[in-house]
Amino acid sequence: MLAAEPSTLTVRVLGPVEVAGLDTELTSQQLSLLCYLACNGATNRATLIDALWDGQVISQSRFPNLLAELRA
Repeated sequence: MLAAEPSTLTVRVLGPVEVAGLDTELTSQQLSLLCYLACNGATNRATLIDALWDGQVISQSRFPNLLAELRA
C-alpha cells in the first residue's frame, strides 16, 4: 500500500488571515488555534488555553475536541 502524499497548508497572518491548501471553512476558534501553532510552534496545553481563551475556564473536553476538529 502506498502512503498518501502529505498535503501542504500555507497560513498567511499578515493582513487578513488566510489558509491556503484547505478545502473546508474553519471556525474562529479553529483558525485561532491554527494561527497560534503556525506562528509559535509546538507548545503545551496550558499555554495554548491561556493564549486562546485568555485564562478563562473551559470544559475539559473543549480543547481536545478543538484539536480533533482541526485535524479532521
